[in-house]
Amino acid sequence: MTTTSTPTETITLLRSDKPMAKEAVLGNDGIPVVGRVKIGFLFDVTEWPVAGIHNFQDRLQQLQHGVAVKE
Repeated sequence: MTTTSTPTETITLLRSDKPMAKEAVLGNDGIPVVGRVKIGFLFDVTEWPVAGIHNFQDRLQQLQHGVAVKE
């Protein structure tokens, strides 16, 4: 088995200017409740090419550290 540097898969990134998940907050009585929900429904879509598991890991680390998405 040989490794290849030619991208054969992609990661699809969805970005929105609004939150993409519900937010749980503690109410005045200390019981968790769902806060105001403004879930994004319009997204910017970007695909990143991935050339193997190590490149996939690099891409995830870039996202974790807030690296700008470049094609």
